[in-house]
Amino acid sequence: MSLGLSMTLDPQSSRAVVCGPTIPKNCDITTYNGMCFKISSENVVSKSVPRTLRECPSSQIDIAFLMDGSGSVHNADFNKMKAFVVEMIKSFIDHDTQVGNAFNNYQARRELAIIASLPTNKHVFKVTDFDALDSIREQLKENIIAIEGYSLAIATMSRTKYAVMGAPRHKHKGQVTVSRIDIPNKLQELDPPKPQIGSYFGAELCVVDLNSDSRTDLLLVSAPTYIEPDQEGKVFVYTFNRRSYFIFSDTVLVGMAGQRGRFGSSLASPADLNGDGYMDVLIGAPLEEDGQGSIYIFNGGPYEINPTYSQRIAGLSVQPGLRFFGISLSQSSLDQSADSLPDIAVGSMGAVLLLRSRPIMYLETKVTYNPSKIPTSGTDQSLKNTMTVCFTMRPYNHSIRGLTANINYTITLDAKRQKYRAYFTPKNRFHNSMMNMNMKETCNSHPFFIDGFSEDALNPLSNQLTFTFEGLPSATLQNISPILLPGTKNTTDHNLDFEINCGRDDICVDDLRMDFNFSGSTNIEVGIMQEINVTVFVENRGENSYNTRFILSYPFGLSYRRIISKQGRVECVSLDSEQKGSFGEFTCHISKPILKGNSQVENDFRELSFKVFIRVPVMLGDKSIWTNKNIEIPDCVKQRDLQPVITDFVEVIKKDRVVNCSVAVCAEFSCDNTLIKNERKFYNITGNTGLRAAVFQLVSSASLDYDKSKYVFFSSDSQQTAPSVQINTQVEVYEEVNLTKEIAGGVIGGLLLLALITAALYKIFTQTPVQKEVVYYGWSLGREAL
Repeated sequence: MSLGLSMTLDPQSSRAVVCGPTIPKNCDITTYNGMCFKISSENVVSKSVPRTLRECPSSQIDIAFLMDGSGSVHNADFNKMKAFVVEMIKSFIDHDTQVGNAFNNYQARRELAIIASLPTNKHVFKVTDFDALDSIREQLKENIIAIEGYSLAIATMSRTKYAVMGAPRHKHKGQVTVSRIDIPNKLQELDPPKPQIGSYFGAELCVVDLNSDSRTDLLLVSAPTYIEPDQEGKVFVYTFNRRSYFIFSDTVLVGMAGQRGRFGSSLASPADLNGDGYMDVLIGAPLEEDGQGSIYIFNGGPYEINPTYSQRIAGLSVQPGLRFFGISLSQSSLDQSADSLPDIAVGSMGAVLLLRSRPIMYLETKVTYNPSKIPTSGTDQSLKNTMTVCFTMRPYNHSIRGLTANINYTITLDAKRQKYRAYFTPKNRFHNSMMNMNMKETCNSHPFFIDGFSEDALNPLSNQLTFTFEGLPSATLQNISPILLPGTKNTTDHNLDFEINCGRDDICVDDLRMDFNFSGSTNIEVGIMQEINVTVFVENRGENSYNTRFILSYPFGLSYRRIISKQGRVECVSLDSEQKGSFGEFTCHISKPILKGNSQVENDFRELSFKVFIRVPVMLGDKSIWTNKNIEIPDCVKQRDLQPVITDFVEVIKKDRVVNCSVAVCAEFSCDNTLIKNERKFYNITGNTGLRAAVFQLVSSASLDYDKSKYVFFSSDSQQTAPSVQINTQVEVYEEVNLTKEIAGGVIGGLLLLALITAALYKIFTQTPVQKEVVYYGWSLGREAL
C-alpha cells in the first residue's frame, strides 16, 4: 500500500495522518485505492479511513447528456452542441458528468468558487455562447497538461495569505503561480531560473519562516528531475520581499555529487534542528543509493539558507532494507522522545520512521604554559616547558546533563615553521593523546623542550591543537549520543611568547657601535667591472636591540652583488640606482629579530658560483683511446660527445702526432663549483689506454662559465674573457717483444751441442795411453796458453 508516501501533522493536537495510496484491487482491471491512518501523540494508531476498500462495480456505468428539446436552439448551434458532446465524451470516459441550473443561486456560485482552483476566474466557466466551448476545452486541456495545483503552499506577509501553486509540466519546463487568497487574482508567475525540459520545476513547494515571526521569509521550489552530469534534482530558493513578491536569491540547493536520486522530491521546514534559533530545511532524495533513499538537512540563518548541507542521512544507515526513504517528510516536529529536542517523521515505502535529534554540544579549548614565557638569557641549553591542555563540554541551547564524549587531539609545536624551535623528543614535534570527558573541565599536561640555540627569540612559538569529537551513548537517554556543534573549529593556535629582557623598567636601551672599511680596487676603471669590498662591523654594548639593521648608500654606476657573514646572521636586500644623481641602497638586518647585548656581527662578500667544462678525447676513428669506454671525472657529469671537425685524421697525425678534439671524438663534462676567496679545486682524469703501440700527444681542454650578468672576468689583457686552457699529455705505448721462438731454438741447439760433446769425450777415453798423453799434453799447453 506504500504507507508513508504522504502524511501530514497537526501541531496543535500532535496528531499525524499517514496514507498509503497504492492498495491494488483486482476487478475486471487492477484498480488502486488508498487508506489513511491517524496516529495520536501517544503513537496509538486508529482504524483506517475508509474502513474498507471500495467494491468492484457490478456493471458498466453510462454517461447521459440531457438536452433541451423545446426547439429554441438554432440548427447551427445545435450541431455545435452535439460536436461538443462528442468531444467531451472522448475526453471524460469513466467520469460522472452532469449539467444543471443550480448555480444561478448566489450561495451556490460562492460554493463553486471555493471548490475551484485559484484564481477562480480562470477555473470557473459560465457558458453563454456555444462558440466558446472549443476555447474552454483547449484551456482545460492546457491546464490539465500543466498539472496546475500539483503542489500547494501558503505564504504569509503582513497578515495576508498567498496561495503558491506549482505546475511542473507547464510548457514542459514547469511554473509556479502566486495569488492572494482573499482576492483570487494571479499576482506573479515564477518561471524556472535555469529552464530545462522535463525538470518538473514546481513539483514540491515549501515556505520557510526563518525567525519564527509568522512571516514567510523564503520559498523553496524543487525540480527533482533536473539533470546534470553528476547529479539529479535541484531546489531553488526565493526571497519574499515587502512588496509581496518572490525574487530568486541565486541560491540553489543540491545533494551529494555522483547520486541520481530525485533530490527535491519532498521538502519540509519542521523545526530548528541545530538549536541556533533559525528554522532548518529537510530535503528528500528517495532514489539515492539505488532506491534506498536519503534526506538532507540544510541549516537556516538570519536571512538565508546555508547552501551546504550540514547532514546527510542515508536510509541504509537508519534501517537496512528501506525503499524510497525520504519520499515524504513531516511539515512540523514533535518531542516524541520527551528529551526537549525536536523529532521528525520520514516516510518510505511501507514504513514511517521517527528520527530523534541528537543533543548538540559546545566545546571550549584552553592551553596554558608553565613557565608562561620563554627565558632569553642565562643559558644556551634546551629549555623545558609544560603545556596544559583543557577541554570543557557545554550543552548548546538545551539543558540535557550526564553526557560524555571522547576527545582525540594532536599537538604540533611551532607549527608555522618548517625548521621548528621546540620538540617533545629529539626530531619530533608531534604528540597524540586522548581524554574521556563529561560536563566538567578536563585537562592533560605535556612537557616539551625549546631549543636554546634558536636564532629567533622574538617571534612566539605558535603551537597548534587539532582535535576530533566522539560522542558516547547515554544510557539515561535511550543510548543517544551527543554531537559537536556544526561549524566548530577543530584546529586552534596557542602562542608561547619569549621574555623581553629590558631590565626593571621593561624599556630596552641598546648601545650600538658600527665601523666599516674598504678593500679591493682603489681606483675604478671605466668600462671594467671591479670589486669594492666593504666590511661592516656592528656591536651592541647595551640591552637587547630589536630589529636592528644598517643601510649603506652607494652612487650611481655601482651595483650590489653579494654578501657573506663572518659572524652572526645577516639578511640583506638592495636596490641599485637607475638614474644619475641618485643613490643605490641596500639594507641589512642584523641577527634578526634580536641583536642581543654584548654581541657583535661582521660581514663580507659571499662565495662565487661557476661551471667548468672539461673535454677529453675518447675515440680515434673506430678505436677507443681508453680501456674504460665510460670514463668518469669525480664531481662532474658527462653532458655529450663532440664529433671531430677533421674526419680524415690519418694524414694529419702522420705530420703532427697530436690527438685533440679536432681529430678525435671528445667527451664533454660539466662541473659545478662554489669557491670562496683563495680556495682551489683540482680535477684528476685517470685511465688505461686501449692502444697497443703508439707515441702521441693527448690534448684535453677546460673552460670556465659563469653568470655574465653578475660577474666580469678581470685580466691584464684587453679582452676580459674567461680563460680556456689545454692539458697536454705525452703518451708512449711500446709493443712487448715475444722471445718464445728464440728461447725454444736455443734450448734445442744447446741440447744438440751437449750430445756432440758427450760423444767426443766417449771416444777419447776409449783410445791407447800414448794417445792419452798427447791429448793431455796438448790440453795442458792450451791451458798455459790461456
